Amino acid sequence: MSYKNLSNEIIKKKIAGMLKICGNNVDSNFNFNYENENIEREELEYLCTRCSSMVKEIKDKEKANEQEKKQLLQAQNDREKEQKRIEKEKKERYIMDNSIHDPSDLVRLKFRFFNLSSPDKDDPNGENPLSAGPFFQDILSQFKHELNTHKYKLYAAVYNGDDMSGFEEYKQRNLNKCFASRMEEKDNATYFFACFRCQIIDEKCVYHSLWISNCHNDIRKMFPEFNFGEAPNADVFVDNFMSQGDNFGYIDEIYAR
Repeated sequence: MSYKNLSNEIIKKKIAGMLKICGNNVDSNFNFNYENENIEREELEYLCTRCSSMVKEIKDKEKANEQEKKQLLQAQNDREKEQKRIEKEKKERYIMDNSIHDPSDLVRLKFRFFNLSSPDKDDPNGENPLSAGPFFQDILSQFKHELNTHKYKLYAAVYNGDDMSGFEEYKQRNLNKCFASRMEEKDNATYFFACFRCQIIDEKCVYHSLWISNCHNDIRKMFPEFNFGEAPNADVFVDNFMSQGDNFGYIDEIYAR
């Protein structure tokens, strides 16, 4: 550091500022009595240089500590990222092992139930399963083709839990929506596509449902609150699975996907 153009007062102010930065890190074995009126210029410059060195050491140490913290944080983030990757792979393997067909096939099935697909100019080769052919004139034909292409397990079920007969209609409808919400929890939607319907028959509240299962596991054990029966005919199942609107007096119809 050059002190040629600095007055004694300026140097003293610099020393005071640097000592403030050093705080408790000041060398206790060294005399920094820079305020002595009789202090020699050479001594004053030496004190300033010494303070500059201490400030540099402190900043270098802080920088090194900060770098170490960043490295530790990065290492922790890397470990967490790797753990998430392992957990994701484990979950994907579990889902694949318990699926009848690739889970992406069920995603395509659901998409083609709600959307009539057409060629995508941005995907001319049909690399995206959702935009790949074959294509149909109506959703019913399209959905039947998708369902018949893969041999999923098909079920019709009736809820055997709480009797909602006599309750307000909004409560009866809410329970039906709860079935769909439960289906969409956790990984259930990965394995199933279901339609839930609520109907009043002779003043009795009945909950019907149709299920498409891509799961090896026993659906009866997974959802014991329903009485399941296998659907033998896929075409009839599709006709029943399609939205019934106001037909048959359903007061609520909802698809869990």
